[in-house]
Amino acid sequence: MPIFRGSKDATVASGDIVATQGDIAEALTSAQQAQAASEAAQAAAEAALDNFDDRYLGSKASDPTVDNDGDPLIDGALYYNTVNVITRVYDVSEGTWSNLKPSATEQANINALGPIASEVEIVSNNIADVSTVSDNITDVNAVGGNIADVSVVADDLNETVSEIETVANNITNVNNVGNSIADVTDVNTVAGISTDITTVVTFESEIVDVSQSSDAVDIIASDLAGAGFDYDLGTITAVTEGVLGTPNGYIITLFDIHQR
Repeated sequence: MPIFRGSKDATVASGDIVATQGDIAEALTSAQQAQAASEAAQAAAEAALDNFDDRYLGSKASDPTVDNDGDPLIDGALYYNTVNVITRVYDVSEGTWSNLKPSATEQANINALGPIASEVEIVSNNIADVSTVSDNITDVNAVGGNIADVSVVADDLNETVSEIETVANNITNVNNVGNSIADVTDVNTVAGISTDITTVVTFESEIVDVSQSSDAVDIIASDLAGAGFDYDLGTITAVTEGVLGTPNGYIITLFDIHQR
């Protein structure tokens, strides 16, 4: 059935045909399709907004524990921290928020690290040794406190003839001496008579003479100890000046020994 358009007093015969029933049905179908497309677009837009809203949570003063819909946080969710003035990102596997860029303090540390990056890498490659030093830091400090002595030792070791190496090469003898010192009292006793020992050394040749003539000295001692001997033999320092008439065999014998 056609639809006519005309004045209120017009007749069907005099009116204009506006649309047929088929035209109206087609138009209705098109309208319905447009409505469906619009609703689908609205749903897609709402879904996109919800998806975005789940990923970017907006501005907050602290790390959120759920998204804006109260649902669990998703991996890669973002929000802007108004206190630290920085954007943060969420890691589901770690359950933590991290800054997308370094803080001012962290950036300052990074800037300071840049010029010494090669040294840091060396330390990293030798971290086992660093740990060993750390575990023995007391000993390291002790060495540091005695670095002057360490330098003396190092200088000696660098010499062509090193006293330390000489001792080391003869450590067996040194140990023997050490083991032979049974009592420190004996060592102190020797030190106390060092002057007397020096005096004995100065008469080494005379002592050797007496030692080599010990049999003759024994004879003299025996004669001097004989019964009834009361002659003046002079003094030891003037062995040739005995009293005239001294019997032969005493001072002369001692004098002969002294001269040998």
